[in-house]
Amino acid sequence: MVVDIFLAVFFTIIALHYSATAIGLKQRDGFTRIHYGNAGSKSWWIRWVFNVFRASILLLCIARLYFPSIDDVVLYTFELPFLSYVRGLGTVLMLISLAMISYVHAYMRDQWHSGIDQSVIKRFTTINSGPYKFCRHPLFSAVMVGMLGFYLALPSLFTFISLLVGVACLVIQANHEENSLGGIADYKEYQSHTKKWPISLPFRN
Repeated sequence: MVVDIFLAVFFTIIALHYSATAIGLKQRDGFTRIHYGNAGSKSWWIRWVFNVFRASILLLCIARLYFPSIDDVVLYTFELPFLSYVRGLGTVLMLISLAMISYVHAYMRDQWHSGIDQSVIKRFTTINSGPYKFCRHPLFSAVMVGMLGFYLALPSLFTFISLLVGVACLVIQANHEENSLGGIADYKEYQSHTKKWPISLPFRN
């Protein structure tokens, strides 16, 4: 039950954090940090699929506290060996992910954005220090750690699908953003000597 409450609180905090950050930055300098791309484009679809899963995760984590049958009817939870330890490991990974995300956000400061468009490209400055020395997408990598943690904290068919879809969306989005920044000379130089992900497999560098 403790882990179940943690999940509901965790995703509520994440939702509030991202919303408040985007609103605060826009109020400060007038630039939106949320970019969907053209309606119907690959970027647009990725963002909406990601948003649907993110909203579903939040609502289901809250709802299952009051309606435990959701686990069998909607999530299709399943047992794993040493389940209590696995769920504990999952919560630890989610907390590590949150710390990593907060650190990268702070390091990026007003360079943070979600999605990309021409306004972002015009104001873009390559960051090649701090967490960006180790890989080109530390923020996405941190989110993936959290996704894995969520699957372990609540082993189910739904969380497994969420993990696969979430990772796929982030990989596609990373490729899209890098293609969009391909005309910036110092970013191309940065790409040439910095790996894309913390580990080479299973993603293409």
